[in-house]
Formats: sequence, structure tokens, C-alpha cells
Amino acid sequence: GRVATNAIPLTTNQACCNLLVNDGSDYRFVYYALMNSFESLAGAAKGAAQNNLNAGQIREFQIPWRPLDEQSKVADVLWTIDDLIENNRRRIKLLEAAARLIYRDWFVRLRFPGQEIAKFEQGVPESWERMSVARAVEFNPRESLQKGEMTFVPMGALSENGMTVDAHLTEIRNTGTTVKFRNGDTL
Repeated sequence: GRVATNAIPLTTNQACCNLLVNDGSDYRFVYYALMNSFESLAGAAKGAAQNNLNAGQIREFQIPWRPLDEQSKVADVLWTIDDLIENNRRRIKLLEAAARLIYRDWFVRLRFPGQEIAKFEQGVPESWERMSVARAVEFNPRESLQKGEMTFVPMGALSENGMTVDAHLTEIRNTGTTVKFRNGDTL
């Protein structure tokens, strides 16, 4: 996550490396340069019980460099986009909560539009029908895909309580997979 080292007192344990950005460098630019290099950094981690990067590895790691004014311009744009993404995540959570409440009201408490005049049979409106999940959905449908690049969604990219996929965690792969899905599917 983002930490503004100059804004708050900060302490860490022995498994963390603190980076203090020098004058002439925009700490946000350094943050994005390191985040963009996450895969390379993670690939360089070593350890028996737990992979770690040591301070020497981080010191020698190469990142792109621009003059301070260019760093600030790039960082301003990326920081603004990250703030918009975070605002949208908060909105999505609120909308998902609203959707759950509406579902609960309409289909559990049966307080749906027109419920005052609806005729009920066995506790549900007569026009409704109960069915098994297996009848309502198709489980792991088979679908042929053309070979080539495709987006791979690891389990960690799926929300545990929402309706979104974390696009930052998806990968482009050239290998096939046995499970396929489309936008709108429930995973």
C-alpha cells in the first residue's frame, strides 16, 4: 500500500526495509517505479522458510529515472488515477451493499413492488417458482477457445464478498486452461 513517510511516524519490524526518498526524487514516482517492477522484485526474493529481499538487493535494483519535474508530472497523473480507483472501490462496496439489501427485501422478506396485491401460494407469490441451483445455472460450462493470449484470473483476484475482479492481479497467458468464463459469469 501507499505510505507517506513524511506525513506520519513509522516503525517496522526486522522483515521490512524502510526507504527514505532523497531530495530531487518524488516519493510517489519511486513508489510507482517499484510497483511497476513488482514481478522482477518478487522473482529476486530468496529464502528457505519465507522469501525475502535483502537491503543489498533493493539498493542495486534499477528503476527508470527522470528529472524531478517530470517525475512529479507522472506521479500526479498516476496518484489521481489511484485516488479515482479507490473512490470507485468505495462506491462499488456501497452499491453491492444496496443490492444485497434490495435482494433481501424483495426475495427474502417478500417486500417487493406490488406485493400488496400479489397472491401467495405456499409462502411465495403464485407467479414465482422454486428451482434447484443446478436448474438455474450451468456449472463449469465447456467452451472452445481459440489458442492465443488470454486473460488468466488467479483465485486471489476474486473478491470474497463482492462482484469484482482485481484487474491488477490478472495475467496474460498463452497457455490453455480447463475453466473458462465470460463477463457476467458468477465465479
